[in-house]
Amino acid sequence: NDSTRLFRLEGKRSKQEHTNPPNQAPPIELDDSSLQDIGCIGAWTLSSAKPLFGICQLLTDSLDSYWQSDGPQPHVIQICWPKKTRVNQVSLYIDFALDESYTPSKLTFKGGNTVFDLQDLDSVELNEPSGWCHFKLNEDQGVMLFMLQISIHGNHQNGRDSHLRQVRIFGKGASSTNSEHSTKNFVPGLSDFKTLDHSSFYSRFK
Repeated sequence: NDSTRLFRLEGKRSKQEHTNPPNQAPPIELDDSSLQDIGCIGAWTLSSAKPLFGICQLLTDSLDSYWQSDGPQPHVIQICWPKKTRVNQVSLYIDFALDESYTPSKLTFKGGNTVFDLQDLDSVELNEPSGWCHFKLNEDQGVMLFMLQISIHGNHQNGRDSHLRQVRIFGKGASSTNSEHSTKNFVPGLSDFKTLDHSSFYSRFK
């Protein structure tokens, strides 16, 4: 939608910035030890965000911070990779006890090469979730794609805006420690976000 404002993130999480965070999320126990966190080598966009509740808060390790949408549903997260990447699992930290009517209840996952050819991967409904929710794509086989889209189509108690406290993307065949595939040139305009108004929506992790 051309009227949708997209806010962008490039880079990977800073180990220095996230040392000993308060109220840290519990570690994710993966069934497959070969899976790697590939979200940190992608470029992220949000369909909307409240000031100071944007992409940086979503990608910390602290459960005290979160993304809060600020617009009509569906609320959308898009992750793009500079080369075709196998995505096996999406893990979301969602807590109904903390977020009540902001808690997502209906989610869809789509993937493809660009925003114009996204295909449905999965659709789920949640009932008062608490903690990590894991979604395995294509029955553990994973999906090769350039773009992954996570959409929230409904909340508990008919809430409008949503909270997500953590998002992690896992896959095979890509190294989260390899910074050679920088998204600096992959997503144009990132360096343009320099004003205070954009500080909640754009951050570059060194």
